[in-house]
Amino acid sequence: MSKKILLVEGNNDRAFFRAFCKKLDLKDVDVPEITIVTPKDIGAQRNGWTNLIDHLPTEIKRLRNGDIDKLAIVIDADFEPDNYGGVTSRRSLITKKINDFLQKQNYGLYEISDQPNYKTGDIFKHTNGLPDIGLWIMPDHQNDGMIENFVEQMISASAEQQSLLAHANFSINNLPTKLFKDIHLSKARIYTWRAWQKEPGIRLPDALSENLLTIEAAANFSNWLVSVFK
Repeated sequence: MSKKILLVEGNNDRAFFRAFCKKLDLKDVDVPEITIVTPKDIGAQRNGWTNLIDHLPTEIKRLRNGDIDKLAIVIDADFEPDNYGGVTSRRSLITKKINDFLQKQNYGLYEISDQPNYKTGDIFKHTNGLPDIGLWIMPDHQNDGMIENFVEQMISASAEQQSLLAHANFSINNLPTKLFKDIHLSKARIYTWRAWQKEPGIRLPDALSENLLTIEAAANFSNWLVSVFK
C-alpha cells in the first residue's frame, strides 16, 4: 500500500478518483501511486462525510507514527444550511476535528487560515513537522455543491455531449412532478446524461477514460492534488 493517502466519502468517489489519478498519471518518481480510502476502510461503520470527519484522528495518528507520509481529504460542500453544509461549515468541522485532537494529544497544531485558499485548495502545514494535510471541498473549493457539480464542469465541450447535457437539463426542468430537492439538480443532470450514452448509465470512471469527461477542465483540482502528494 502506498503511504500517500487520499480520503474520500465513499466507494463511488473512490472509483472516480482512482480513474482520475490514472488519467493524470500520478505514478512518477515525484508522485508515487496514491491509495484512495473511504471511512469504512479506516474503521468506520459506514461511509459518508460525517464518518470521514469522525475518523480523521485515526489518520492523524498514522501520520504521526510514520505509517503514512501524506494525507489529502476530498469532501462535498453540499448546501447550507442543511446538515452543516456549505464550504465554510464543512471546512470548519474538518479543521476543528484535526486541531482539537492534536491539542488533546499535545502534538502541536496545523497552521490553518480563517479563509480557504479559494479555487486552489488548502494544504495545511504543521508547526512541529507532521506531514502536510491537503483539503479540497467539492465542487471547486469555493462554492457550495457536490462531486456531481464538479463532474458537470468536466463534460466534453463537443456538440454531441453538450446537446445531451442541455436536453437533460430541459427534460428535468419540464418534469410533470419533481420529487427531488433543488440541491440535487446537478445529480439529476449527471445521472440523466449518463443514461443517454452509448453505454446507458456509464460509470463515471469509464466516462473519464473514454474522454466524455475532460481532465483539463479540472486543472485547479489536478494542481492541488499534485501539490499535496509531490
